Formats: sequence, C-alpha cells, structure tokens
Amino acid sequence: MVRLTSLEEALFADATGEARDRMTATLVRGMTSDVELSPAVRFAASAALDVINTLWARYHECGGSRPRDGDR
Repeated sequence: MVRLTSLEEALFADATGEARDRMTATLVRGMTSDVELSPAVRFAASAALDVINTLWARYHECGGSRPRDGDR
C-alpha cells in the first residue's frame, strides 16, 4: 500500500484512536468557531475529516497492512 504522508503513518500507529479523535476534534472546533469560514475552507476541512477517518479505518477496522518505507 502506498504511503501518502506522515499523516498516514501517524494514523497507522494510532491503535486506540486517540490521535484520530484529537485531529478531528481540532478540525470540528475550527469549523464551529465564531469566525465566518468561506465555503472553500469548510469544504477543505470536511475533506480532511473524511481523509483522517478513511485512513484510520483502513488500518484499524479493515485489517489493513502497514505502508512500506519505500512506497510513495
């Protein structure tokens, strides 16, 4: 499996889901702040949430394997 970023490595190492939860909570807090966000920023944050949850599930809910060091 191809490693996308250090984010993928961090989510693979996160067997308990604590890091995933911190990442998603940070994004949600930013999206629900009093600051008016543009639709593009909201879309990007929503996409980031999807990526985080998908990558975490790939390794911890679907029996996936760890990315190899040489994969890019």
